[in-house]
Amino acid sequence: MRRSSRFLTAAALVTACHPMGAVASDLWHDLQQGPHGVGFQWIQTEDPSRTFQGNGRPIKIYLWYPTAQSDRPSMRFRDYVGVTALDYGPDSRVKIGSERMEPSLPIAAALSEQGVARVMDMTLRAVREATPTDQKSPLIVFGQGIDFESPVTHVVLCEYLASHGFVVATNPLLGVHSRLSGVDVLGIEAQVRDLEFTWGWARQRPFVDGARTGLAGFDLGGMSTLLMQMRNPQVKALATLDSGILFGASPGVPHASPDYDPSRLRVPWLHMISASYIRRDLPDLDTRSLFAKAKYSDSYLVWIDDVEHPNFTGYSMMDLDRPLRHWRPFSKNAKPAYETVCRYVRNFFDAHLKSDPSARTFLEKDPKDHAPPGVTLYLKKKKGASSVPPTVDDLLNTFFENGLQAALIHAKSHPADEGIINLAAYKLLRWGDLASALELFKLNASLYPESSNVHDSLGDGHAERGEIDAAMQAYKKAVVLDPKAQHSKRKLDRLEGRLR
Repeated sequence: MRRSSRFLTAAALVTACHPMGAVASDLWHDLQQGPHGVGFQWIQTEDPSRTFQGNGRPIKIYLWYPTAQSDRPSMRFRDYVGVTALDYGPDSRVKIGSERMEPSLPIAAALSEQGVARVMDMTLRAVREATPTDQKSPLIVFGQGIDFESPVTHVVLCEYLASHGFVVATNPLLGVHSRLSGVDVLGIEAQVRDLEFTWGWARQRPFVDGARTGLAGFDLGGMSTLLMQMRNPQVKALATLDSGILFGASPGVPHASPDYDPSRLRVPWLHMISASYIRRDLPDLDTRSLFAKAKYSDSYLVWIDDVEHPNFTGYSMMDLDRPLRHWRPFSKNAKPAYETVCRYVRNFFDAHLKSDPSARTFLEKDPKDHAPPGVTLYLKKKKGASSVPPTVDDLLNTFFENGLQAALIHAKSHPADEGIINLAAYKLLRWGDLASALELFKLNASLYPESSNVHDSLGDGHAERGEIDAAMQAYKKAVVLDPKAQHSKRKLDRLEGRLR
């Protein structure tokens, strides 16, 4: 593992001053700490399978985790700013230990000199390099957002989750070949692979229960974690914060990704969003949205009145002096609204990574029961389909592990979509197992007897085995079901020509 000696030297200058428990956590406000203390580590490593400016891709991992309660000094916000100094490159203008703040941090321009000093001095809960608990804890991998690239944006939520028994791992958002990312397929894929690398690294920690992994993401990080779940069925739950995934965002992401498939969202999903974004799309929510199309997911959609995009970050807790970049000034309910976001996310993961019945009750209740004064919430939820059909990979894994009959039973019992069975059969056909492929084609024709395409594929299965009469019968059936099926007619003509 290669570390940056320059980074280590800078970070070593960071100091924290308040013992845990001696001073209230300014940035936490009314959030209640869980039963655990909070530890924090950061690790600089690289992914040698990818290049970045001529070297291995740098991977900086931020890790929060449960600990025993401690009397050691806890971190202030300036300590996190110091740790994140090189998130923006080695020419960062942060002087560690001073009251200066990296200009690229969104809050830098929203604070006066006095405001910077005040925010830098705010206390949090994490203790650097504290000893983890002996108990293995569920893991949450968190994706950052565009314009909010640094993990400093979400330190409150990450610490809060760790105090309630979760390990939280994240990275700064990094572009494909430069510091800044973009809202495009390549930028999202780079973040997904960074998060997958971090997931693999975190699962090797002795205090992490990798079998209980959830994903969370804000903004672009919500798109990336959505795609990460769709291609990693081992993930158990997904929470997304104010991310453009309900109907997609310009230029066509995340839908343009080859991994995007709403039928693969098969885990519980919590999506929290500003009411100003969703109200215009409410008429299409039950038809065109991801909420409607994710039919195998237990889904919770929560929208909040009178909040802006940055209100889903820890900046809501800082009493900024000026508006944050181009966003409207924070409303008076910014702090309680963000605390509500944190509580929803924690209860969601308590319910679905820990099977906590009280957390499940929390999610099912009217959101008015959880809203503090001045915060208005709306909840729309739906149960996923009780019978979840297998994917192509499910069928093939069953075939190779347990044999053809087990795969046929698996495909029939749910039943699988005709396209899924067809694709699995064609893969076996190309692999050379013509007999097994034919059995899957036959099963598909029995499950979907009115599908022209299924009978056309059955004809292909027979033709590959040299069973000309059976192939012709299948192609004829395909044409009867769809007289416009020209591909079936052409195949039939070729076989009839061979018999003349």
